[in-house]
Amino acid sequence: MFVIDGDLTMLQLSVYRASSGVQAMMSSNARTLAEQDESTVIASGIPYTIVRTGVLTNDRGGKPGFSFEKGCTTNGSLSKEDAAFICIEALDVVPEKELVFEVVNGEENVLNWKDQFEKLKEQE
Repeated sequence: MFVIDGDLTMLQLSVYRASSGVQAMMSSNARTLAEQDESTVIASGIPYTIVRTGVLTNDRGGKPGFSFEKGCTTNGSLSKEDAAFICIEALDVVPEKELVFEVVNGEENVLNWKDQFEKLKEQE
């Protein structure tokens, strides 16, 4: 999945990387295209945010917590509603250059998204 909206990019590359067997063969072209798109955004020189999610699910959004740990997308999932909500919140925080992070549903409660994005910027 690849969505660009203004300065916001959302990719599901980590899920493609974790695929194996038939799923890997079926998604290899999509993965290649998503990686190329990500490289294009990075090379563009404009400020950007890349949100890397785990498996996107059709579950209801609004679950109480998230995980932003490196590698969390390998085994985690995120509802499409939560992914959309995070993307909308990220539109209000344009980084000077870049912001790249992983997110799945987890234990960390986010009370203030602007503060959360600042915290993620500091971790890069």
